[in-house]
Amino acid sequence: MGHMGNTIQQSTPTPITYITGWVVRPQRGDYCPLHKHVSWELVFHQHGSGRTTLADGRVFNYEPKSMVLYGAQVEHEQHSYRNDANHCVHLQLPETLALQLPDCMVSPPIRDSDLISNVISLCHTRLPKSGLAKQALDHQASFVLLRYLQYAQQEERKTDSSIQQQTQRARHYIQENFRRIESVRDVARHLKMGYDNLRKQFPHYQGMSLNQCLTQARIQRAEQLLEHSTLTCAEIAQMTGFANERYFNTCFKNNTGKTPGQYRKQVQS
Repeated sequence: MGHMGNTIQQSTPTPITYITGWVVRPQRGDYCPLHKHVSWELVFHQHGSGRTTLADGRVFNYEPKSMVLYGAQVEHEQHSYRNDANHCVHLQLPETLALQLPDCMVSPPIRDSDLISNVISLCHTRLPKSGLAKQALDHQASFVLLRYLQYAQQEERKTDSSIQQQTQRARHYIQENFRRIESVRDVARHLKMGYDNLRKQFPHYQGMSLNQCLTQARIQRAEQLLEHSTLTCAEIAQMTGFANERYFNTCFKNNTGKTPGQYRKQVQS
């Protein structure tokens, strides 16, 4: 989903304005070509899954009960994988809020029954002529959007926490098993994680790449052996998981600024 970053702050009481709502029922395999709306659009996919593609090529997948929020004037197309009921609500947002939001974001499946019922209600409501009735709809639309953003932020935090825990497990596994790890792909495989996702997320949460973490664990152990044992550099290279002594010497100097021999001489003098 698109990330919202910090918590949304609505600094003024300017209301969110309800424009209109309707229901579209695409069938499996249907394609909605590239289009845009002058207002913001919130779409609740009640039954179906599919993908939406923006004009710049970004792709967002949605599941049954997901909600997709499109910014005003954001061009997008949609492919439906299953029969669906798309509940579409169009809104005008105050500028202070609109500037804080991504141009497209997709929520996980919504489990908030109040949010769902209010979205569906707005899609079956005719715009009233009465001023008080129109204000009531604006308040309902405000509830829908702000409840959606709150829900999306909570789910995003849960996802971030889960990813951080996965990277911590990977780091711990490296620190405990660096001697026998042949490739960082082994880490993802052992922990049943997707390698590409782990490789991408690991630096964000751990401050270094998977390869850097593996090398660091090996170098730290090598430093201990150089200081407290009489093992040769070839033996230390083998014990710490390096392919050969030459590669060990290169990595050690790149990480410490000294050759293994220079380091041993310094710490044992």
